[in-house]
Amino acid sequence: MKMRQKRSQDMGIRNKKWMSYQTQHLLTPSKAFDDLETLTEIVQRESDAPLDIRIAPPLEDPLDILRINQGVKRGHWYSRYGSGPEDALVRKLVEMEAGYAPPGQVDALVTDCGMSAISLALDYLVRGVPMNERAGMRFLVGNTLYFMTDEVVDKNMRDQGFEEAIRVDTTNLEEVRKALEGHQERIIGVFVETISNPLIERTDIRAMAEIAHEFDKPVIVDNTLLTPYGQQAFRLGADVVIHSLSKYLSGDGKTNGGAVLAPHDFIMGLRDFRSMRGGILSPETCKKIDAGLSNFPGEMERYLKNTRELAGYLETVRHIEKVHYLAECPDTRNGSGAVFSISLTGASGEEKQRHEMKFFEELRKVDGPIECKTSFGDGRYGALGQSTFGWEVPDALKGVVRLSAGLGDVRLAIGQLRTVFERIYRGE
Repeated sequence: MKMRQKRSQDMGIRNKKWMSYQTQHLLTPSKAFDDLETLTEIVQRESDAPLDIRIAPPLEDPLDILRINQGVKRGHWYSRYGSGPEDALVRKLVEMEAGYAPPGQVDALVTDCGMSAISLALDYLVRGVPMNERAGMRFLVGNTLYFMTDEVVDKNMRDQGFEEAIRVDTTNLEEVRKALEGHQERIIGVFVETISNPLIERTDIRAMAEIAHEFDKPVIVDNTLLTPYGQQAFRLGADVVIHSLSKYLSGDGKTNGGAVLAPHDFIMGLRDFRSMRGGILSPETCKKIDAGLSNFPGEMERYLKNTRELAGYLETVRHIEKVHYLAECPDTRNGSGAVFSISLTGASGEEKQRHEMKFFEELRKVDGPIECKTSFGDGRYGALGQSTFGWEVPDALKGVVRLSAGLGDVRLAIGQLRTVFERIYRGE
């Protein structure tokens, strides 16, 4: 146990100060959320920080660089090390995820996209492991991850001398425990998506975090699909929470961004690491995302209403083998969120893939709001097939189409899908 504690503390997360704060202030009972009025007040609050969008704001005195670095004076001198607009955005993100707790221990930084947030956080987490100790060390992750996250926990870690991640079904808590028991000293941390993409499998973050913490392993949660509206992951035991700001939190489909929320000491080191590695979000983009957050709670309400209606219709379509959608989930505000998937019927995986390709062929021809696109949260309805990337997919993903609700009239989306299905399965 002493070895595990030392290594975890060296990695900058599971130290006594953080664990005490987490237990006393962050963890809350099941089904606890900030109410919508509180969330709306947070995102619409005007910042009192200087919002200079210049990369290098003017200095009153050259020694201000030293004073700012030492924390003696408030301000910024070069945006690679932070900016006023970043400060304002970060404060909102921290309040959205953990504003119910006393301030000071949860901090955040933003990056130029969600994947840079993931890779930056994981690379920084392992930076202190000596090269001669890296063989055999790895992350524990869920079976189904976003494909680029797979690259980070596999190839990227292997390139640094670690091993590919251990994959388990994180919806099966016994599997998580067995993996941790069997590889205790060699697991760096547990990385999980709150709702998996694209099969919409729910991991019980609260129960899984309790198990991981028994072994003193940090829990890193990608909360992009649920957002702080749907789930505040620190309430459940997360040590690090990651978001893609390119989706619901920017809301316009024109702005890339990512965020890492974690213990203050970890974020302070991560900021220095980011200044070397890159992945900086410009002050102007920070300001733009901050302003766009004012509409976030109301938009999420509309996304989720349209999702429920769209999923309800698809449950009635006989050509769909399964609708991957959870109307209710413990510890979430409104089920599994506004992204869900369908598995098309077929006598074999190959036939399901043919139906999938036919789905998109007909979707392009039928008027309606649903577009084939890779992202979501920009107001538009979207669809994305698992075979459309052109590489081999496992049998479980053949014929799977991921759908994302938009903000427009859901009846038009339902009408479009009805016509598409009639054309795909005509004569069957």
